Amino acid sequence: MAKGGNFWVFAILILGLLYTGFTCDLNNIQYEVERSERIILGEQEWNVTMLQTCPNCSMSNITFRNCNNWLTVEPVDPTIFSKDGDKCVLIDNNILKPGQHVNFSYAWDTPVVWIPDSAVVIC
Repeated sequence: MAKGGNFWVFAILILGLLYTGFTCDLNNIQYEVERSERIILGEQEWNVTMLQTCPNCSMSNITFRNCNNWLTVEPVDPTIFSKDGDKCVLIDNNILKPGQHVNFSYAWDTPVVWIPDSAVVIC
C-alpha cells in the first residue's frame, strides 16, 4: 500500500472511533429504584427514576422487556409509564432529551429489574 493509503486508513479509523463516541444505545437508559417509606394497600411503594444519559442525542419510543412481571396496586400515570403486552413504554413513546429524567412510583412486594428493549435515537 502506498504511503498515502496508510493516511486514509488511519483517518477512517479515527473518524470511526469519534463517531462511535457520539452514538447512543440502550446503555444510555439508566434507572434507579428506591424503597419509599409508604405502604399502599399492603404493598411496599417503590420510587423509580429513569434517566437518559446520552449527552448528544434524544431518544424516543423507549420500551422495556419482560413487563409481564410488573404489577402494581398503585395507579401509575400511563403517559409516564405503561404496560403494553409484555413490554412497558416510557413517556408514551415521546422524546426524552439528553440528561432528562422521568419519575414514577409503584407499589408491589418486590422491585422490578427493568431491561431496556428498544429506543429510537434522534441526533
